[in-house]
Amino acid sequence: MITQEQTLYTLAKEYPNCGFTIVVPQGEEFAWSHILWTEANPTPCPTEQEAEDLWNNKWKAEFDNEPNQADLKASAKAKLMAGEALTQEEADTIVL
Repeated sequence: MITQEQTLYTLAKEYPNCGFTIVVPQGEEFAWSHILWTEANPTPCPTEQEAEDLWNNKWKAEFDNEPNQADLKASAKAKLMAGEALTQEEADTIVL
């Protein structure tokens, strides 16, 4: 079963211009029925199996290879303190 985080990532990547929200009532576990697909979407909401297949075959490897924000912030801080140049991803984590 695909998790809420995996679902968010997959839908946002696969359908970047389609609006949706996920509303999980307090005390409940995520279920596919909690996805609210915007009525104006020209693309129908995929089934849970379709999303899981997309996750496993297309988006999981990319997700696993993305650096997490905490790592980027720590790297940016260390480089700033050492006077080194930041990568664009590191610079994007800085809030002024």
